[in-house]
Amino acid sequence: MCPISVVLADANRNRHKECERLLRNVPHLRLVAQTVHCDDVLPTVSRYKPRMLVLGLSLCGEDSGELVSELLAQSPQTRVVLLQRHADQEEEALRALLNGARAYLSHDTLEQELCRALNGVNKGEAWVPRKVLGRILDWAVDGRVQEGIGDRP
Repeated sequence: MCPISVVLADANRNRHKECERLLRNVPHLRLVAQTVHCDDVLPTVSRYKPRMLVLGLSLCGEDSGELVSELLAQSPQTRVVLLQRHADQEEEALRALLNGARAYLSHDTLEQELCRALNGVNKGEAWVPRKVLGRILDWAVDGRVQEGIGDRP
């Protein structure tokens, strides 16, 4: 299996250590760079051209959705995996997912899901909690209804 390159962008240095430890145990996942500053995310992705960006929502706050959109315009081959630290970040995560992020993990499930999510996203899967998926589907249905494409049940 070809190595999957990963850039980690998160303000929490303890989470950096945790992610490093988890990725070190999987030979085909290779951490190529890390940053703790929102302003460094785009230049770091531009330089390393990773397959995956693991992005902590706390790093850029409400600008996460816009950052994902800019990042994918600059680096369409990169897949974005979001890390949530606080339950109140769901709206930020939803905006980022609607702008092209492919996965959304809670900090509480990092140990169990990070490597599985990276592998799944690399294969083209989305990795989101069912509750968030329900909200995405609601948004899609509401948007289709407004455009006259579908009917509300």
